Amino acid sequence: ARPEWFTAVEPLSYPVLQGLLLAGVWVACSNALHLYDPARTRGGVAAALGLCTASWGSSCALILSSLWALGQNGLGPDLVGSEVDFFTGSLSVMCAWRLLCISVLPPIE
Repeated sequence: ARPEWFTAVEPLSYPVLQGLLLAGVWVACSNALHLYDPARTRGGVAAALGLCTASWGSSCALILSSLWALGQNGLGPDLVGSEVDFFTGSLSVMCAWRLLCISVLPPIE
């Protein structure tokens, strides 16, 4: 076991706000890409992996580029290690759960 992988060395500035932002961006990107459409998400594991990767990539790109832009204008924390780790790690966990649910659960009738 490697507990240092799960311990934040640098505290997050506003963890509740950042968690809400993370969830909102994930849902918004998934909706924009039509990734909640059962016809697209129930096409097998390969299709599910592609869709989850699209959600992860678009969410990371939007959040990290926004953090960078805000930091450049003095409005946010910029791309410090704890911020990048929080967002990419959390999105990776959400992606893994979504992939598991898509590939294991029966289609919703």
